[in-house]
Amino acid sequence: MLKDMTTGRPLRLIVSYSLPLIIGMVLQLCYGMTDAIIVGRILGWRALGAVGSSGVVVFLLFSFIFAMTGGFAILTGQCFGAKDLNGVRRSMTTSFILSGITAIIIVTAALFGLDYFLILLRTPAEIYDLCRSYLVIIIIGHLAIAVYNVFSSTLRALGDSKTPLYFLIVSTLLNVGLDLLFLLKFHWGVSGVAWATVISQVISGIFCAIYTVCRFPELHLKREDWKLYRVKEHLHLGIPLGIQTSCIAFSCVVMQGSLNRLGDIAVAGFATGVQVDRLFTIFIYAITMTVGAFTAQNYGSKRFDRICNGCTDASWFILALAVIGCVGTISSYRALTKVFISADQVDVLLPYVRDFMVYRSPFYIFLGLMFIYRNALQSMGYSFLPLLSGFSDLFFRSVLCVVLGRLWGYRGVCLGDVLSWVATCILLAIPYFITIHKRTGKYFRTPYWD
Repeated sequence: MLKDMTTGRPLRLIVSYSLPLIIGMVLQLCYGMTDAIIVGRILGWRALGAVGSSGVVVFLLFSFIFAMTGGFAILTGQCFGAKDLNGVRRSMTTSFILSGITAIIIVTAALFGLDYFLILLRTPAEIYDLCRSYLVIIIIGHLAIAVYNVFSSTLRALGDSKTPLYFLIVSTLLNVGLDLLFLLKFHWGVSGVAWATVISQVISGIFCAIYTVCRFPELHLKREDWKLYRVKEHLHLGIPLGIQTSCIAFSCVVMQGSLNRLGDIAVAGFATGVQVDRLFTIFIYAITMTVGAFTAQNYGSKRFDRICNGCTDASWFILALAVIGCVGTISSYRALTKVFISADQVDVLLPYVRDFMVYRSPFYIFLGLMFIYRNALQSMGYSFLPLLSGFSDLFFRSVLCVVLGRLWGYRGVCLGDVLSWVATCILLAIPYFITIHKRTGKYFRTPYWD
């Protein structure tokens, strides 16, 4: 069911909309956790480090296309908020065409430049071949995975966060089964993990596309809907968001390069810490994603007061989640690390996971606010400001991780990562509050009883 977010209590809408997203992110986390647990326990910590460090490469290569698709969906959400259903359908098909062309270009370039990329990252020799075999399969599979991303982004922009969840459940269960089959039965190693991920997501994407078009009358496509529609506006929203996310991804690659200089144990420790971290930050990400859909619809209906109220409510909610996440990660990292690594190898990585969580979790509030301001500005059509935030993230994370990494080693890299959140959050907060004040005459929401 498509949800109109231009009426009703903002906080209640944001929380109810985010619940399916949280479940979906938990399932997506199960992808990574299943791979990490199986790889770490069966193939060892070097294989776990290979899969973990490969994730940074995948993020860089495909962050542009996935973020750009999300940018396209902003226009779709604005059309829905303005009750323009013809515009909704034509925006969806235009997103599909533009995303498909971009995906083909990126996949082709990625395959030809993969070896150079791994060398540039200073990938440790012990895990180089493992990284390469994993990435080749994942890269090819992203051509089909892009289909699921287009339809899921469209549905979320229209207020439906449940339908993508249903197919994600199927995909997750299938991924677990294929992981066990390919690793325990066929002994395919990290290649089997990659094939399990690709096959399960491809099947989910195909069925999601078929179900979306057939299930919702508002999205029944006609021949004329396949004509390119408001291409300039799609690109205006999509390309800056894609570049912004690519800047973030590239800064993560620079950070990964700093980690790789410290050896394969540091790489594996950081990768394990990321798995633990995701257990708590998925709630923050879900709320901030909801803010984007909420803002787009209300901007389309010119309800600027609701945008202010919704973002303020979400900020307080994020603060509560950040405190819970900080306490939870620091108190449970030891037990959670044992989930991913066999008992005889835990002592090798535990100090690295501890430092990762101690330096990272106190800064969760800045992570959440950064995404709230960024998504709100982007959904109101101010694509240039979030684009600048991407460059600032690239600059601060790259410089801080390299400099602090050389001064303090592994702890310096961890600290440089989170300090980039603080800097980018401040840079986004200033234009956000100025924009809200211009539109509504206030900086924060009115008292809750209004």
